[in-house]
Amino acid sequence: VAFNNKYRTILHADMVHLKRADGNGIDALLHVEPVAAKCRERAMLVVFHQSRAAAINTTLRVPLYYSGLDDVASVSRMGGEATTVRLRRDFSVTVRVEMAPASVAWWVFESPPGSAKRADASQRSVITHTPG
Repeated sequence: VAFNNKYRTILHADMVHLKRADGNGIDALLHVEPVAAKCRERAMLVVFHQSRAAAINTTLRVPLYYSGLDDVASVSRMGGEATTVRLRRDFSVTVRVEMAPASVAWWVFESPPGSAKRADASQRSVITHTPG
């Protein structure tokens, strides 16, 4: 219940299915919220490892285009310490996925400290024209 309450807004945001479930590997879902004023989290990657037989150790390309992040992101795994990563030209990052059998993991992507103001300003910029 605490997890749902903490991440309610991002969990109810738009979702991108990155990797479909096949019964043996991972299932990856990306929740995205491009409007920084709605919540601190801009994206949340949730990965389910379905196999009960073996652990998994792989990398996953995470497209952050729909999150509104454009240059850098602050990423943390399962509430751990956040690190800053630079987005590629296609607005993606690579995440290392190491999981035990039949487990769940999640990563939270946020605007780094100091860049949230700039992101909010770009969301609200409006040009008005007064006839005269």
